[in-house]
Amino acid sequence: MAARLPSILRERDGEPIFRGIENYYFGFNLGFRYNFVPRGSRFVPYISGGVGGGWIDSHANIPGGQGQDFTFNILSAAGIFLHGE
Repeated sequence: MAARLPSILRERDGEPIFRGIENYYFGFNLGFRYNFVPRGSRFVPYISGGVGGGWIDSHANIPGGQGQDFTFNILSAAGIFLHGE
């Protein structure tokens, strides 16, 4: 059986904000994912986690607005990935 090494995950986000004071959010994340079964399996249970940062057009002077433009993200996940046939 081959060794199962963690995968490196990279993600970029860009989202409009339709409700609220701010208008947009842009971010990036970097993390790792570990699959519990070897490649080629149809059901792949995994865990993952990472960190990242982002920018939002904050309005600290308006009540209910974000206090600063920079955001810090902490990510964690667990699940089962299903490969198609």
